[in-house]
Amino acid sequence: MPGESMDRSRFLKELAPVTHGRAQNWGEEINVIDLKDEAPKGRFRHRSATMALGPDNKFLIIARTRSSEFTEIGAYALLSQGGDEENSKARDSIIMWHLDSDGKQIGRKMPMAVEGLADKSIEAIANDLANHHELDIDAINRIRLGFVETLKKADVQNRASDLQKSRGQFPSYNPQLISCDGKSVLLIEHGESTQSCMRQKEELPQVVVRSLVDISRVSIRLMGHADTIIWASWSPVDPRAIADASWDGTYRIWNAETGECRHEIERPEKRQNWAGAFSPDGKYVLLSGTDDVGVYEVDTGKKISELKHDGLAAWVRTLAWSPSADEITLENSASVLLWRPFADRTGDEVNEVVMMKSESRLMTIMNFIRIEWLGRRGQKLAVRLSEGTWFVWDREKNVKWRFERPFGVEMDSFSTSFVYVEETETFLSLDGDWKIREWRLE
Repeated sequence: MPGESMDRSRFLKELAPVTHGRAQNWGEEINVIDLKDEAPKGRFRHRSATMALGPDNKFLIIARTRSSEFTEIGAYALLSQGGDEENSKARDSIIMWHLDSDGKQIGRKMPMAVEGLADKSIEAIANDLANHHELDIDAINRIRLGFVETLKKADVQNRASDLQKSRGQFPSYNPQLISCDGKSVLLIEHGESTQSCMRQKEELPQVVVRSLVDISRVSIRLMGHADTIIWASWSPVDPRAIADASWDGTYRIWNAETGECRHEIERPEKRQNWAGAFSPDGKYVLLSGTDDVGVYEVDTGKKISELKHDGLAAWVRTLAWSPSADEITLENSASVLLWRPFADRTGDEVNEVVMMKSESRLMTIMNFIRIEWLGRRGQKLAVRLSEGTWFVWDREKNVKWRFERPFGVEMDSFSTSFVYVEETETFLSLDGDWKIREWRLE
């Protein structure tokens, strides 16, 4: 419908001029990688994808349907959530993959020569299929393709049997999963909500710390929450500090060595808590719950600043500190706010830096679902709209890039993943049509 297309092109308030004089549509990127997804549609209600850049910018890891976290241990180690697509319990499993310096999997078992084995199998029965069952060449080729798919699955399962595995899930809303010393990972266990019925203490939602040397080994369990833990994260500078946000109405700051809860921050209304983020220096933690956004001191658990803004959304779940640790960006439904939590209250400590037009019909179904500062100095800000469009704002030059999904292009998957390479000003977006697009921020 032409009216909808025109409406969407007008809905963003232009707070900074767009480079090239207009938005750049999918198809105008410098390069594209087509992931050629072959998973049957409808296998999962919400299919997703993610990607991660290796710590030395050498390898790009893409995971389809589940999540991943990339770190450096010896050569490389990759953590992924999920496993066998047909096993729902596998969604609560974490797998560690060890890669060599060339990005190849290190394993005891040799990969199967899938195509060769499929050829041998079909050759052994092709004459019988043709002569006795009167199958034509197309039918025989379809059988061969079935062999290939079965062998691929068997190959993955065979090699995966040697991999380190553990129970758990990654927390939501952009946590830091791996401790700053690179020794431990945090996961969520028994994460299902207790709102329908309570469970035994040991089966309540809990943060579990595991060693990256052997993720099957539990280092400590952080227990005490009575409902789902949505967000949990390590401090960026202290391998002993973890903070979390739970639906039971509390935030907690933990000692990850002893398991002691250093601070339990309880809200009188007992309303659901959603997200958080440590400041880059680790002194503060931003915590967000229903109708509540505040900055707390990690050492004392004291709230030192609270976001006050007319029209603040009840749920603020996408947020990020600037590298300078004095500014925070967060989504506010139809806008992105820039908050200076330590500024004197002169009326300019909160500003809207990106905003949808209020007259847009799309405002009720779109919101900002990813916010991230780019680069060591945080010169640029990347924000992702739920319908697939990316915006990058250069705050020093006051210009922005807009990488837009054209009207009518379907989204087959969900992803908010991107990679920014500061040295080359390259922005890679993993988009909902299973393509990785390369854009240049210049």
